[in-house]
Amino acid sequence: TWVTVTYWLGFPQGERLRAGQEVLGRKSEVLFPLLLHFFTLVSVAGLACALALVVHGWRRARSGYHTAFDGTQRGPAMTAEGVENVARRVAVGCAILLLLGPFGGRTTWEKVRGTSSATDAGGYNAIVVVAGVAALIALGFAHWARPGPILSLLGVAAAALAFGLGVYATGVFVVARLQGGIWVYACWCFENVSPGWTVTPAPGPPFFALAALVGAIASVVLAASWLRQPNGDVVSRGPPSGEPAGGR
Repeated sequence: TWVTVTYWLGFPQGERLRAGQEVLGRKSEVLFPLLLHFFTLVSVAGLACALALVVHGWRRARSGYHTAFDGTQRGPAMTAEGVENVARRVAVGCAILLLLGPFGGRTTWEKVRGTSSATDAGGYNAIVVVAGVAALIALGFAHWARPGPILSLLGVAAAALAFGLGVYATGVFVVARLQGGIWVYACWCFENVSPGWTVTPAPGPPFFALAALVGAIASVVLAASWLRQPNGDVVSRGPPSGEPAGGR
């Protein structure tokens, strides 16, 4: 995380692209900007997961329940309630991240010799915000409709479709970059990079594509956890069976 963030802060976007081309050659026109975004996101996500594991282990240790190495049950493991809570929080968090779409930037073109420049339309920026708002509304409706199985599952399905829209709007950009071109949202079409222009790709699509994909997966997991509950009942939040309500 420190290495990638330092690199981000040390160079403007145009100099980052030119420096990458000098190091990696012509292929860096496609790979270098995308790989830098990817490694930055992976390192930050890994750091966040590591901190989350520390917090989870601390809370679990305080709860007094654990599973011994011999396989005997010494406390509540990951239950249906735990899966539901994690999936719901991940889906809501991804939907909130999509609301940051206007800060994802847009692709710009600058003529190598001259002062001409152009900026792409904010196509994905608006779409991911709409997808985030729709996902939040759908998840809120699904939570309100519990324990009704039909309405709650319809709400989760709508949230998954909203996330899918975000995946599509940003995924076409990522695929275009992998194919050596650029996705132009102004015409919603694929264009090759002209040799007389320096293209600075929008940094946002890889991040929002991953956020939307994780949100869609979390929505599916949430629906599956509800389907496994008998008669659509809400998971009990009490202690394990045989354990007194006041603990040991």
